[in-house]
Amino acid sequence: MVIAEVEDQIIARLRVTFGATLREVDHKPAKLDAEELARVLSLAPAAYVSFLGFRAGEKLPERTVDAAYGVYLVAQNAAGEQARRRGDARLIGAYEMNELAFVALDGWAPASAASTIAVQSCENLFAAAFEKAGRSCYGLVLSVPIEMQPELGAGMGNFITFDASWDIPPLGNASRPPPSAIRDAGDRVTLPAP
Repeated sequence: MVIAEVEDQIIARLRVTFGATLREVDHKPAKLDAEELARVLSLAPAAYVSFLGFRAGEKLPERTVDAAYGVYLVAQNAAGEQARRRGDARLIGAYEMNELAFVALDGWAPASAASTIAVQSCENLFAAAFEKAGRSCYGLVLSVPIEMQPELGAGMGNFITFDASWDIPPLGNASRPPPSAIRDAGDRVTLPAP
C-alpha cells in the first residue's frame, strides 16, 4: 500500500528532523473527534501526518496520481501566544516547527514516491479550541506524486469458503417485508484443504 508507505516515510523523516524536541510525531485521520483532539492538544509540541486524498492529472505518467498529505504542527507554551509562535529557551515555537518541516520535506523524495514532495501551502489553523487550550496549530499541505500499483488481495489468505444467501422477490400481489429473515435459497461451497 503505497499511500501508507509514503505516510510512514514522511513520519520517519519528521522524527529524525525534530528528534526529542517534539513529544509525538505520528499519523492521524484528517478529521478528529473531540476526545482525540483533546489528546492531541495535551501532547504538544507534536506533529501529525494525514493522507488527504489524491487526484489524477493529464500531465502525470500512467497510474501516477498527485497525492495530498497534511502535516499538522501543534505548538504549546504556557508563557503565552507569542511564545507559542516564536518559542523560547524551553520549547520550540510554531514558526520554527514550520521552517524545519518545510526544509525537511520540500524537494525530498520518499522511497515509495514517484518523485519529490512539493510543499503547497502552510496555514494557521486557528480555532477557539486551540486558543483555549493554549496551543497554536499550523498545517502544511504536501503534494506527492505516487504510482498506484496495488496488488489485489495482498495480505489476504487463499479463498476457502463461498457462502451466499438468495432472496427471491414475491410474485404478484403477495408481499413480505424485505429483506427476509429466512433465506429462500443458498449456496455454500468449501474447498478442500491443499
